Amino acid sequence: MKRYVDKYNIEAIPNTYSIAGESPVWDSGKKILYWIDFIEGKINCLDIAKDELKTLYANNKVGTVVLREIGGLLTATGTGFNFVNVDFNTFEIISHPEPGRTNNRFNDGKCDCRGRLWISTVSQDFEKGCATMYPLGSLYCLATNLEVKTVIKRVVQLNGIAWSPDNSKMYIVDTCSFKILQFDFDEANGSISNEKTAVQIPEDFSYPDGMCRDVEGTLWVAHWGGYQVSRWDPESGKLIEKIPLPAPNVTCCSFGGHDLDWLFITTASFGMTEEQLKKYPDAGKIFKLMPGIKGPEPFRFKG
Repeated sequence: MKRYVDKYNIEAIPNTYSIAGESPVWDSGKKILYWIDFIEGKINCLDIAKDELKTLYANNKVGTVVLREIGGLLTATGTGFNFVNVDFNTFEIISHPEPGRTNNRFNDGKCDCRGRLWISTVSQDFEKGCATMYPLGSLYCLATNLEVKTVIKRVVQLNGIAWSPDNSKMYIVDTCSFKILQFDFDEANGSISNEKTAVQIPEDFSYPDGMCRDVEGTLWVAHWGGYQVSRWDPESGKLIEKIPLPAPNVTCCSFGGHDLDWLFITTASFGMTEEQLKKYPDAGKIFKLMPGIKGPEPFRFKG
């Protein structure tokens, strides 16, 4: 494991290379870290203690992966929502909210405290940049009875999702506007209201991507093209700290490890130049660091 000398004990985890790593989630019971490579359509399962890696192939682009309360995983691919049997590498299709929009793909997603999955879609023209993109995606909520609700129509690119420790607030990264949006969250009926900007991220930080929160309720944001993760106070909107990383395209982050005191950070090699690949040979791998604070257990899908 390659270690970078700094106060956070940053390490690049071997055998975790992805073209476009995303959606890390830690299973405390099994001590396994899951993450996706959305371009190659893979779900990776790493037993860190045993240093054993298993890869599941969706044969389609993958948007996110979350744990399922009764076991296994839930993911979203080009065929829609799927239950995943990890032992047998099988995918059971549930439904698709956008069956006719073949140029859209699923993006980031998380489960809330009641076990519902929140996930957005985005146009696959995102490679052209935010300035040329149209609001062709939507934010959806997959309930535990497997019914799908459209929550917000006509979004450009929503990414990281998190909730306040008391579950009264929901936060969503609006990548192209460099904002972390805040909503009042109704836990009982799974609705959001009263949109406001919690954090306005400076554009020189580069695009905000995936996000998670720690036990104090502060938000950790990965930056595509920004070589860093940043930490924000959603109450004041102020920056707490930023941690540089030896990879340009930082995609998502999540707490895990035995005491939930490691921050696992996915990166991508997608879009890098040959010069960048030589300069940052660990780009595309998962990094882990000790931020000095713990995170919560991830919520699981209860359907």
